[in-house]
Amino acid sequence: VPGYLIGGEKKKSEKARLRKGITLLAATPGRLLDHLKSTNSFNLRNLKFLVFDEADRLLDMGFEKDVSAIVEELKNKSRSD
Repeated sequence: VPGYLIGGEKKKSEKARLRKGITLLAATPGRLLDHLKSTNSFNLRNLKFLVFDEADRLLDMGFEKDVSAIVEELKNKSRSD
């Protein structure tokens, strides 16, 4: 079940999709970080891979803080599970 998280979309509908379960997720860094921090139904127990497509461009575009925060948030959540 593929899904996506992007800014401009209603968070309520995104939360509902996350609750149902997503096997492949594409997301913008800011929206992913937002859900990692605030959405309790965002289940990461079966997370196997994290891919930053075009990571060099993300860093060039100023998303270094978001990328680092995503990795840190995932580390923190994996320790608490």
